[in-house]
Order: sequence, then structure tokens, then C-alpha cells
Amino acid sequence: MLFFRQLCEAQGMRHPDDFLPKYREAAARLGLQSVDEPAPKTIEGWLYWGRKPQRVFRQVLAEMFGHSIDVLWSQVPEGTAPHVAPLASASPVFPADAGMDPNEMKRMGAMAVRRAKEFLLGADRERVGDDTLDLLDDEVQRLVAAFPREPLAVLWTDLLETHDQVFRLLEGGRVRPSQLRDLYAKGAILSFLVAKGFNDMQDPHQAMTMTRVAAACARDAEHPGLIALTDGLKSLIAYWANRPEDAQHYASRGAETAANLRGTVGLWLLGLKARSAAVLGDEETVRLVNQQASDRREQVVPDDLDQLGGLFTYAPGRSSSTTRWKPRRCSGTGTPT
Repeated sequence: MLFFRQLCEAQGMRHPDDFLPKYREAAARLGLQSVDEPAPKTIEGWLYWGRKPQRVFRQVLAEMFGHSIDVLWSQVPEGTAPHVAPLASASPVFPADAGMDPNEMKRMGAMAVRRAKEFLLGADRERVGDDTLDLLDDEVQRLVAAFPREPLAVLWTDLLETHDQVFRLLEGGRVRPSQLRDLYAKGAILSFLVAKGFNDMQDPHQAMTMTRVAAACARDAEHPGLIALTDGLKSLIAYWANRPEDAQHYASRGAETAANLRGTVGLWLLGLKARSAAVLGDEETVRLVNQQASDRREQVVPDDLDQLGGLFTYAPGRSSSTTRWKPRRCSGTGTPT
């Protein structure tokens, strides 16, 4: 791991939105009023692909972290810090007398949180308690919000762990009937994200399998919006697997399911249907579906999926698949964007 990335993670800077305010503070300390700011993709390149910064950014980075660029871009073993002194002209990132390495402190703290979560998830031997469901609510909301913003490599472990926790509760037989629909809805949402992750990693077989799991959970939750979303994801997977006929079939079926829903899921399904029709050369369907989507946009009433946000809402001004639903570049995977 690069020392630079280790320091960023220790300070909670995993995304350009976290990084830029501190970059600006360092530039201000240097008296650089019109300093060039790195683009979000540039920052991601530094963090996740190990790209060395251009000279124009190096002075500010050295001020931010108290080390030269050569030291920041040196490799260090996971969980350790290199034995280097900070630059004399900059404040050290961590006090020399801190007593414990901050990375070790975070690692130990994360272990304590994980152990406490496991205790809570298993504490109610006879039935699942409200605290357990609240904990899962928090995790699902966090993962949904982070999924479009953070690289998949950062979220993948937490996503799979939370997914596993939900299914262990469903299998354990400790869920009250009144809790089942909510838990199945969580299973559908998390399975949807896992399937989307597999598709981003160019693994359509695993993506489609997990989407079928999401669809089964959505049906058990009796949630038409989630059922329609899973058909949309099947369409997306088929499209990127070069199967436009299948993509149109799933998009059409999902659009039917969403026909009487007021949220934005129906708009996404219509967009997918138009896109697959365009690939198949069906211009009339493209024209008709785009008109339907335009008319429907004026009648949207945000629903529970829109309130969930992330990939579960379809904001105005975004075209069907060329922006939000395009596979992301995953750190280290080379997935095309």
C-alpha cells in the first residue's frame, strides 16, 4: 500500500469530496489563492491506482501530509507506517508522542465494532429485536448512499458482510411475521447492489444469478417497485452482455410492472426499453417510449425507493443508461466506462 493512501484512509479521506476541503486548507496555508485543484478522477487515480501527482499539485500535497512526494508514494506494509521524519516546514500529520499508531487504533476499533455488531445480531436467541433491524437499516442506507460515490473495492467487503447477515436472519427462523417483509426488502436491495457490483466487474453470470435472488426477495416482500427494478437490472446485464433481445424483454416486463407506480423506477425501465429498441433498430418504439417517459416525468411522485436514493432513484436530467446506469470503473478491474 502507498503511504499516501494509508494516511488518507487514516483521516477518513476515501473520496474526492473528503479530500478537496483539506487540499484547499493546505493551499491557503501556503498562501496560494489561485492554486490548481485536482479533478475528482485525478484524486481517485492517486488513491486507488497509485498514479503519482503532476508537479503542479506536489507542493500542496507535501503541506497537507508533512512529507515529500517521494515518501508519500513509497510502499509500506499494510497496517504499518514508514519510519520517516516529516518535512521541517510542515506540521506532522500525527503527533510524535501519540503513543499508538493511528492505523492500529482504527484497526482495533473496527474489530470492536464488528464484534459488537455480531453480538447484537445474535443476542436475541428467540426472536430478532428492533435494535437488530435498526442496525441493518443504518447499514443498508449507508451502502446505498455510498455505492454510486465510492469505488467498489472500498465497499465490497461491507456489502457482502451485510448481505450475509440479512440472509442468516432470514434462515434462522427467529423473525416475526411482521418483520419478514421488511427483511426481505433489505435482502432485495442488498442483492441488487451485489448483482450490480458483479456486472461492473464484467461477470454477467454471477450478476444475473444474484439478480434472480433479488427478484425472489422482492416478490416475498410484495414490493412492486423492487420487482420492477430487478427486471431493469436483468435488462442492463443482458445489454452489456450483447443480448439486446433479452434486454428489451426484461425492460418491457419491468415497465409493465411499474406502469401504475408513481416513483421514478418506471422512468428508468422506459429508458432501458428505448435503449434496447435502438440497438435493435426499432425506431418507432424508441420514439414512442421516449414520449411516454417525457409525459410520465411530469406525473412523478417520489416513493420509498426514491427516498432511499442512490441507484434506487432516477433524477431529472439523466438519460436512461448513459450516465448513472453505465458500469463504473472498479479499482483495479479495468472495467470499461
